[in-house]
Amino acid sequence: MHQDATGNASDIAVGWAIGVGAPFAFCTTLESEYKSDIYGERCCILGGVHGAVESLFRRYTRQGMSDEEAFKQSVECITGPLTKIISRDGMIGVYNQFNDADKKVFEEAYAATFRPAMDICYEIYEDVACGNEIKSVVAAVERFDKFPMGKIDQTHMWKVGKEVRANRVESEIPINPFTAGVYIAVMMATVQTLSDKGHPYSEICNESIIEAVDSLNPYMHARGVAFMVDNCSYTARLGSRKWAPRFDYILDQQAYVAVDNGTAMNSAEDVNAFKSHPVHKALAACAEMRPPVVRCPDCRCVSSERALFACLPVCPFACLPVCLFACFCVSHSLARSLAHSRRACSFVPQDISVGVDGDDTGIGAGAARVEYYS
Repeated sequence: MHQDATGNASDIAVGWAIGVGAPFAFCTTLESEYKSDIYGERCCILGGVHGAVESLFRRYTRQGMSDEEAFKQSVECITGPLTKIISRDGMIGVYNQFNDADKKVFEEAYAATFRPAMDICYEIYEDVACGNEIKSVVAAVERFDKFPMGKIDQTHMWKVGKEVRANRVESEIPINPFTAGVYIAVMMATVQTLSDKGHPYSEICNESIIEAVDSLNPYMHARGVAFMVDNCSYTARLGSRKWAPRFDYILDQQAYVAVDNGTAMNSAEDVNAFKSHPVHKALAACAEMRPPVVRCPDCRCVSSERALFACLPVCPFACLPVCLFACFCVSHSLARSLAHSRRACSFVPQDISVGVDGDDTGIGAGAARVEYYS
């Protein structure tokens, strides 16, 4: 809320949040929201993760891995098991599940990555805060008639990924401690910058962690990086394209060089700060407020059971908030909506599946949390 002229703005905001199925709502201001939102999508939510996986894939192939294995150890590792662990147990949960040897690999990768990633995150935040980033978006859109956005999934790496997804066995996706250290360092750099700039932890968790693992990463897991990035706004798509190469470059030029030179642990204090960081408790508090998710067996839309059942007693269009939230069922006819609302009680507990290439299965908030039931 930016102002509260009537005195009941909080009630109205919370009512809308419940109506559209938001797992929880937190106080913010328009200024704080636009800064954290535009910043976050350029960091670990979109641009940062894209740059990280590109650099990791090249590193692993240089080390002798096959293209397929390198894709599994980089992209699949992040969008599969790491995403699920972070969604359920937080970033610290990833670290805690490693054995001692893997913890050392994680720590080295984290220590080497955190400071270079912070360098980019600070630059992004300050460009957003002063208006430069939005100016660049406006200028880019004005050039679209001459230079439209190109595709970002046509390189060899992402073609390999399509084959990997076609043969994927979820239970066999590896958890690579080096990949985990790099990815979580980028995520923590996103978090720390927001904290340094005065944002509350409820907003920090949402704009740097929850949106990544519970919303965007499942898109990349389903059909690749373009499906994740290009389902977003022009602002996000342009920002991801602009900053992903910066993350890629700085990881290759600084982080991995430090690892190879044996100097990564010169920044061991960053690892200790990660282990005791207050964001872990904040994220755990957010997770406790999160309701189960449900999936409609008819149209396969996804939402929280709160959105579905809150409107049942008063609204004849019971599936409308769910369908609006899922963003792909709005075109249903009135008759279909009415019939669907009559069958609302037939929702059954089941895993939230995520479609692969060529599949029309819905993907949305909650898709990563396959262990949650209605």
